Amino acid sequence: MKWAMRLRVAFYLSQALDYCSSKGQALYHDLNAYRVLFDQDGNPRLSCFGLMKNSRDGKSYSTNLAFTPPEYLKTGRVTPESVVYSFGTMLLDLLSGKHIPPSHALDLIRGKNFLMLMDSCLEGHFSNDDGSEFVRLATRCLQYEARERPNAKSLVTSLMSLQKETEV
Repeated sequence: MKWAMRLRVAFYLSQALDYCSSKGQALYHDLNAYRVLFDQDGNPRLSCFGLMKNSRDGKSYSTNLAFTPPEYLKTGRVTPESVVYSFGTMLLDLLSGKHIPPSHALDLIRGKNFLMLMDSCLEGHFSNDDGSEFVRLATRCLQYEARERPNAKSLVTSLMSLQKETEV
């Protein structure tokens, strides 16, 4: 997938999460790359399979503990902030082209080795500024403390600034 399409996927999904949040459906079970569908025009869409329509207590999540938000491990509940954490793991998937545990990715980022996260298939076809901003957003989403993560609306705003190509 080209860089511009990866940016578009992240942007469209942030819009979907913001829309769900504005309609009172802020909880999404196990947000990951497998939940992304593409419409007939090739635009990314978030599948409805993960919406937690009937869960008032937020008790539902993936069994893969390496990708589970820290607060879920403590409380057993999914919160809007948990969904943002999962969005951050999906951003890592888009960066790397594979599923990388957040702890490993954050170690690389802290060590200023974020280029090691980048998918080699991109072959440098992205600007360092855009790559840095994308990594910065993923890092914000993966904060250990849930209250330090951005909300869905700020995800949209951050990703909107990276949308430079109209045709992907």
